[in-house]
Amino acid sequence: MCPKFSPNVSKIAFFSQKGNGELVQIWLVNVDGTNITQLTTEGVGGYRFSWSPDGREIVYVSYRFTDYTFANSTLWIINLETGEKRQLTFNNPPAPA
Repeated sequence: MCPKFSPNVSKIAFFSQKGNGELVQIWLVNVDGTNITQLTTEGVGGYRFSWSPDGREIVYVSYRFTDYTFANSTLWIINLETGEKRQLTFNNPPAPA
């Protein structure tokens, strides 16, 4: 679902889920269909992600439908060369009343 070409048009990132009820994940594939790789494992939401201008990273929203904590629905960025993920935003719990 929702495929997007990398800035240099050598790769395509897209959303997919393995089965009914499974979390939606981001996958990466070369434009010739080779080297398909799953990038995320924690689930993603909103069917939106963006490539960095140099095509080395992808930013996305981490989301689990069963997670009702303030850690859910935060922005993450993944380095495609190393697989390293960094959290970019944090949800603060409401102040005590």
